[in-house]
Amino acid sequence: MADIIGIIGSVAFATCAIPQVVECYRKKSAEGLSWAFLILWAIGEIFTIIYIWPNQDWILLSNYFFNSLCLAVMLFFKIEDLRK
Repeated sequence: MADIIGIIGSVAFATCAIPQVVECYRKKSAEGLSWAFLILWAIGEIFTIIYIWPNQDWILLSNYFFNSLCLAVMLFFKIEDLRK
């Protein structure tokens, strides 16, 4: 039962970034997102993955890896905003 609860929580947490990724893709911009927010998010992702990795908790690792992909898309558009 605990694994099911963990999976549901991980899926919800991992997919919560999708609406923002879609919005960035539609606008071709991450204008409303601050650098501080994105950098702190990235630091949190990296350090949490490092912390979880030795335990091989695949539910959490898949969550953070997917969330990192979403973050990478938003960072891409934020960097593109600098080029405009």
